[in-house]
Order: sequence, then C-alpha cells, then structure tokens
Amino acid sequence: MNQPSKIAIIGSTSFIGNAFKAYAFKMGVKEIMTLDRNEGYDFEDGINNFYESLCEFEPQIIVNFAAASMVAESWQDPSLYMHINATRQIALHNRLKSEPWLDLFIQFSTPEVYGSDCVPMTESHKFNPSTPYATSRAACDMSLNTFYKEYGFPVVTLRAANVYGPNQQLYRILPKAIMYAKLGKVLPLDGDGMSMRSFIHIDDVCDGIWKSMWSRAGETYHLSTAEVLPIKEVLRKIRVTYPLVTEYRKERMGKDFCYDLDSSKAEEQLGWTPKISLDEGLKTVYKWIDDNFEELKNRPTEFVL
Repeated sequence: MNQPSKIAIIGSTSFIGNAFKAYAFKMGVKEIMTLDRNEGYDFEDGINNFYESLCEFEPQIIVNFAAASMVAESWQDPSLYMHINATRQIALHNRLKSEPWLDLFIQFSTPEVYGSDCVPMTESHKFNPSTPYATSRAACDMSLNTFYKEYGFPVVTLRAANVYGPNQQLYRILPKAIMYAKLGKVLPLDGDGMSMRSFIHIDDVCDGIWKSMWSRAGETYHLSTAEVLPIKEVLRKIRVTYPLVTEYRKERMGKDFCYDLDSSKAEEQLGWTPKISLDEGLKTVYKWIDDNFEELKNRPTEFVL
C-alpha cells in the first residue's frame, strides 16, 4: 500500500490519539478525520454518526484508540465497559466490514487482555483478563479476529503497556507522581509498589503505529521496551529530580502484578525498535511539567467518571 492520504482517528483527543494525529500530519498525511466524544462521537450513545461520517469521508485507514479505559473504575459498572468497549464497537465493525474504501483498521488494544504474567508474552499468549475493563477489551479483540477470519476484515491489532510522555492526563502514574512532588502532596500507591511494569514513550508508540500501516491484515504486534521495573524503582528515578513522598494503601481489585511484552515480532516484521529509554523519556515529561506548571497545577490529578 502506498502512503495513505486519508486517515480517520477514533478517540482523537485521547493522549495517544492526539499524539498520533500530530505524528501522521508530520509524516505527510493530507487529510485526517477525527471522531471523539468532544465532537459528539460517543460509543455510549450509538454508532450511526460514526458510520455515516466514515462513509462520507472514506478513509483508507481507521485507527481506533477509543475505549473506557480506567481499570479500577470498571468494577463500578462492568456492563457499561462491555457496552462501550465491546458491544458498540463490534456493531461498528459489522457495519464497516463490507466497505470497499477501507484498506486497514488498526485497533489499539491493551496487554491487560492477557492478565498477569512475568514471562515475556508473545502475541499468541492466551487471554486471561482480570478485570471488567480487560474482559471488555478481550471480547472486542476476539470479535475482530473472527471478523478477519470470516469476512477478511482488514484489522491489525497493537498492544502497548504504560505509554507515557508530555501532555498525558495528570491522573496517570508518572505525571501524577511528578505533580504531587511539586505540589508537596503525598502520593498514594496501591499495594507495596512491587508490581512490575515497562513504560514506553509516546514517540516510540507513534512510530510503531505508523509502521503498522504497511503490515498484513490479521496481524497483532506488541510495542514495548525490554526494561521491566517495579513501580517503586520507577518512582525512585523521579525522586532523583523531585522530593516525592509516597504512602501505600490496599491493593486494588484484580490488579495484575506483571506485564512483560515481547516486541520482537514488531522489530522483525515492521522494522520498529524503541529508541527512547525511560531515563531519557522522563526528562521530556519533567520539562513539559516544569514549563507548564502554573497552568497544570489547576488541572485535576484524579480521574472522574
């Protein structure tokens, strides 16, 4: 496929969606349609406006970042998460499956579908979701796989854990820790801080999404670094720069202890490799927060349903 001239981004004002929109324009895409809750596109309300707008625009590629994504909050209303993340999205796939203008549908999913496992997980790792959020995402991913097998639906699935970088929502762990340190607040942590995570910079993720546009339909790729650390070690890195104080509280329900994604398939087939180390990536977040602190300190650092 030649470089696409028209792309649609669902969930375009999300952290990753907004960053990828800027990246795609930088790479020369001429027309980008954005579909987001702020523009009246909400899976909770239905899919007709999604489908009608997409048919009018006829993008060659659709990239979907939209999801109800707060894991702990999914226990409060599991059916809502299934409704938004699975039922309504599957209904849209069903409407799109025969459209001749669609060359590729990129689904940006989550490693939470696998549950907790500290061995390097390949794309064929079994699904074992631990929360209503993860269950809803697994349901959608499995449905897309059946659509590919039965209809040839041109889906490519990407999974990345703990994406971070400038402009991320302040309730996410890295910017929240930095903001709490600068505000002199104590950062509460679930559990003992020993859960294992890898963090990947938004620039590396955008590069992986871009390169996946030239992959074959039906493929799944992991985008991850090989650096897997306990959360408390990540926070120790932040303490080198900021006087962060933490306190531990009860572990949240269904929290996965470890994600370790094997991204060798993306490296071999897409020519993608992560270029930004956690230490270097954290510096970009420090600069963003330091440069914009007077404005950022008025933003919420807690998620509100």
